Amino acid sequence: MFNVSKFANASLAHRTQYVPVPELAPFFSQSNSPEESNPCYRELSENDRRQYALGFPEGEPVPHLKVRALSASELAIANLARDENSLIRVLRDSLKAAGNDGQKVGMTLADIARGEAQSTPAQAAYQQEIVRLGVIDEDGQRLFDDDTAARINDYYALVLIRLCDAILNLTGEGSQAGE
Repeated sequence: MFNVSKFANASLAHRTQYVPVPELAPFFSQSNSPEESNPCYRELSENDRRQYALGFPEGEPVPHLKVRALSASELAIANLARDENSLIRVLRDSLKAAGNDGQKVGMTLADIARGEAQSTPAQAAYQQEIVRLGVIDEDGQRLFDDDTAARINDYYALVLIRLCDAILNLTGEGSQAGE
């Protein structure tokens, strides 16, 4: 029988993992001081080296991003991002880009009316939101804002997919029970 009391009193934490992102190496800072270890640079496992080494010499640390499992509420937010990828999203994003310029706003509304406004495809919007919510810094705080996640989506699509897959796999494993 499920022990509700034990469950209610358990110390639970989201699972975390470091995901190799050697493609993003130019955007990482690496400490030159041996006293400072940079947790973002890690050795690759043999399997990861075959998949992701991309020109890194054997034994050289490769940049990683830390990801965590999502809650059900966060998954719902990601699903909403996928579902919201409609005229409302296009309108909001387009008006945000136009700013306070009345002429640009008018042109934006005309583009939307003609069906020429750009929108992120639903699956990409979902993956982008998963990554925005699940990539964290060493203190467990979200690392990416909307613009950063969108930029990774636009320029490093396979990195976005790799991060999204890792986050969803961790989410599927459930939380870790502490002591």
